[in-house]
Amino acid sequence: MIWNPLITYAERRSGIIYGWHRRFCTWMILGRGTPENPGLLLGLDRGGSCRGIIYRIAAADVPSELLLIWRREMLAGVYVARWVKVFDGTHEFPAIAFVANRQHPRYAHQIPLTTTVNSIATASGKLGSCADYLMKTVDGLIAEGIKDRQLLLLRKQVLAKQQTLLDKSDIGNLNFN
Repeated sequence: MIWNPLITYAERRSGIIYGWHRRFCTWMILGRGTPENPGLLLGLDRGGSCRGIIYRIAAADVPSELLLIWRREMLAGVYVARWVKVFDGTHEFPAIAFVANRQHPRYAHQIPLTTTVNSIATASGKLGSCADYLMKTVDGLIAEGIKDRQLLLLRKQVLAKQQTLLDKSDIGNLNFN
């Protein structure tokens, strides 16, 4: 929701939650992947902290906008809605967060980094590629003044993996006649 909230909101600002961290932890077989090459999507997983974007919805818009969010985030059951405390630097307030459902069959528990990088570098579906999703997320965070070191490193690794795959593809297309 950082770069594409798809909701009407009254205010947006950065904030931090404790006890949860951002991680590619949900396998996606539609949208940004296929059953043959599933993608990975971000979710909030247990532990650490997460700086991100928080949205305030005007009271009059809560029923319609929350329904949109619910349909978008809760349809597949890969997330669980949770009340969390958000800190914006001066205030603490409650907010709804969608955290990874660790009981869901598509929860990606303790997968190797190489698997994460390969999936994000190669998976694509009707909504686009996982790599594009990662790049837009990183760019969206940077635009808000948030530098997520883990995602920046992952972006670098995914770009390197894509370059390696491109180089191998170019070698296969060489004609030695």
